Amino acid sequence: MKLKSNRNLEHDLRQNFKIHVYDNISQELMESFLNEIDRLHYGEIVDYSNIRNFVKFLTSIEINFVENLYTIELESKVVENTIYYYTKAVQDNINDDNYNFVFYLNWAVDIIKREELSLSNFLPITTIKKILASLKEILYFNKGKFLLESSDGLKLQLQNLNLEVLKKTYDNFSPDRLCFMLMQQIFKSYTKEELRNLITKYETQLNLNDGPKEVVSKTNYLEEFVVYYETITKIILNAFSNHNLFHVAFKEVIENIQSSNISFNISYILPFYLDKNLKRSTNSNTVDAAKIIDNLMSIFPSLSEKDIFIDIHRNLV
Repeated sequence: MKLKSNRNLEHDLRQNFKIHVYDNISQELMESFLNEIDRLHYGEIVDYSNIRNFVKFLTSIEINFVENLYTIELESKVVENTIYYYTKAVQDNINDDNYNFVFYLNWAVDIIKREELSLSNFLPITTIKKILASLKEILYFNKGKFLLESSDGLKLQLQNLNLEVLKKTYDNFSPDRLCFMLMQQIFKSYTKEELRNLITKYETQLNLNDGPKEVVSKTNYLEEFVVYYETITKIILNAFSNHNLFHVAFKEVIENIQSSNISFNISYILPFYLDKNLKRSTNSNTVDAAKIIDNLMSIFPSLSEKDIFIDIHRNLV
């Protein structure tokens, strides 16, 4: 009973302190605190000890045995202040005539690191997590469509095979479901366009009635397909964390395009290629032959009609 009485007395004292002391100076204190936060955003040097002591003071004043003054009075204001500042900064960056996707991406990554390091000097970890979550929404997810589809966005980075930027893009945008789906769409469109361009390049070298056998004898299509396939697989593995949905999207592209063009269907082409370069070659037991086999092994998953491959290969043998 005595413990309960003491606790109630302590609670009453804290409530009276808030009403008769803190409430009279809270606005001035808040403005001063948020001004220090703004200075941090602008990269100015501040005295962390003053901010830290103020936060410590507020967290020590319990209001209802569960929440304290910091949680009720300050935390939401700090988060709102950060959101307001960086929402404007993002818009200014995007509207800049010199906007560049790679520069923006590096800028956003640096902001997250800088804010996390700076805020850890005086704010509780729970608040820091809320701020960082809000920052990711502002910097990446809210503008995801514009950023990923910009002229030098994801598609150009795929074309340039910029694995470092692609990985950074994936790491920062993929946690958001809509951004992840958009990345898949852009990736799928890119792989489809690249494969169609490769086929178009060699179609001009063939006659109207030429089939898979002529593709092998007249062109270097299969060799270039190997490079194409290994390049896309490398992107998925090293930039997209080997995520299965990108493998699925890539497989769909290959199957759909090959099903509509037998002449350039790897299931039909590969037996003739093996026949030409191994069975009929005088170097079938050399290192060159082993290299050919190694290269072709990498594209076996692209065989959409394995039964057809086996039948043609068996007949040729």
